[in-house]
Amino acid sequence: MRRLLSILSILLISLLFLFSNVALAQDLTAGQHSLVKGERVERTTFEYTYRAQVINNGADVSNFTAVVTSTSNATTIVDGTVTFDGIPAGGTAFSIDTFTIRHERTIPFDPNVLRLEFKVLATIVETSPSNGEGDVAVTRETIIRLSQPLADSAVVDENVLFAEFGGQRLSAQIHISPDRRTVTLFYEDFLPASARVRVTLIGDSLLDINGIPVDVDDDGVPGGTTTIDFDTLSLTTLSGTSVCGRVFASELGEGDMNVPLEGVTITVDGAEDTLRTVTDQFGNFRLEPAPAGRFFVHIDGRTATKDVPEGAYYPFVGKAWESIPGEEVNIGTIFLPLVVEDTLVEVSLISETEVTFPDAVLNENPELAGVKLMVPADALYSDDGTRGGMVGIAPVNPERLPGELPEGLEFPIVITVQTDGATNFDQPVPVCFPNLPDPVTGEVLPPGAKSALWSFNHDTGEFEIAGPMTVSEDGTLICTDPGVGIRAPGWHGTRPGVAVVDGRIVIFDPRTGELLWHAGEPNQFPIAVPTYADGILYTSRGYRAGPYMAIRLGGEGDVTDSHVAWRMEQNAPHTPSPLLVGDDLTLSRRRGSD
Repeated sequence: MRRLLSILSILLISLLFLFSNVALAQDLTAGQHSLVKGERVERTTFEYTYRAQVINNGADVSNFTAVVTSTSNATTIVDGTVTFDGIPAGGTAFSIDTFTIRHERTIPFDPNVLRLEFKVLATIVETSPSNGEGDVAVTRETIIRLSQPLADSAVVDENVLFAEFGGQRLSAQIHISPDRRTVTLFYEDFLPASARVRVTLIGDSLLDINGIPVDVDDDGVPGGTTTIDFDTLSLTTLSGTSVCGRVFASELGEGDMNVPLEGVTITVDGAEDTLRTVTDQFGNFRLEPAPAGRFFVHIDGRTATKDVPEGAYYPFVGKAWESIPGEEVNIGTIFLPLVVEDTLVEVSLISETEVTFPDAVLNENPELAGVKLMVPADALYSDDGTRGGMVGIAPVNPERLPGELPEGLEFPIVITVQTDGATNFDQPVPVCFPNLPDPVTGEVLPPGAKSALWSFNHDTGEFEIAGPMTVSEDGTLICTDPGVGIRAPGWHGTRPGVAVVDGRIVIFDPRTGELLWHAGEPNQFPIAVPTYADGILYTSRGYRAGPYMAIRLGGEGDVTDSHVAWRMEQNAPHTPSPLLVGDDLTLSRRRGSD
């Protein structure tokens, strides 16, 4: 026994020396590993099991694994993967589980034969619909985005991902994006209306690029099972319930008069054959009966029949409307921009495709030179899985869109991305906007200034921030930052706002784009979902990495020490959405359980 304890002590010291002197990813180093047990498995062979301790000398780290390997036949790895929950900057933590090595003691132990590599666990970044979401259109797909790519060998089939209603599975096709970060469930039939749908994802056999099961339930342990529950809209109609409005061209006609669009078809999503109407010669329409409450429609300008130039067309637009049961609601005027001839170009399946405005647009608007959309190879696809197609961009007057912009959101220009039918991008598509004068101040953002890409989410019917943008060195363009881009065809604009840069909370002047102040340290898991009250900005990071901060407005430069009223480092929700009610601040989890 004494000899066994002596061997154990030597191995423990050796392991400490090895791990503390190897440069580990993300500034992680080993601490005092805890020996759990040691036992003889053969006459000269012993197994040693440790619980690993890690010291974090860098930024906050959340949900990662350590993989131990050996280059010697005398020292083999029995179980070389250990998992860790979040570790704040400067903190320490023990692994949730243990690692075990087996050593043939007739050969001197050499700690240099062991290698330790840290890898962040893959988790679910976002789902659409989100868990607990209501008013979901029956035509909507389910999208699951991951923090890391899946392994090439990973199989996602009906045993791993499926949807159910009333205990019965719904027929669907599963699509994995080329970068293997996004999994989409396309339903072969419309979702049932007025229904609770449950999507289940099982992660135990779903390996990420590091060969580790995806932590789908966000408990810091590879694998697990998660569910996404959402409620679909009702398509029930009620007598006397109707919606009316009118459709005009975005471009003015002679005498700066509105041009009505005749023959535009309007259909209710999920009931296209029965709930539909067509605009008359004055652009007027009336949908009766209409579903009671909130519902989604598509306005098909491609069917317009009067005064449409040869080779041009008006686009196909999705909208969310809301009726009042038993009454008629006038939703106002819908403007559709003309997509001129030669706007659409074929995108490549093997290389990046640059999409610009056609010559006819640039001749009339030379300030739009250089504006472009860079579609990654094989990024465009249809709901039925068909790859490729045509993509084009067209400029739109922000005051003459299919719907009004939210109050306070003013763009100098809106760019609509159109296709010949496909409605999905596998990857964020980089885009450059013209750096035009602000519609309120008349000022132009200086080179290097930050802004934000705003995109209209047709699934929710709202404009949302897609990510940060930066003004080019010559000041002519505003381009999306690496990893940021357009996620789906539709309507997009740029406007400064709250952003996350290198994981810090950064505030820009909405008039000039000038950096006002920033707070917090660099963080690899940024999620900016702020709320504001009484001079305090309550904001968050993500993936339980922290910190979650209350920041007093004002100041210049780095206000981390001077203006942060309080901060919570750990144990907050995975994807927080701060909600302030009175004096109570609630951080809602992605799954809606907190």
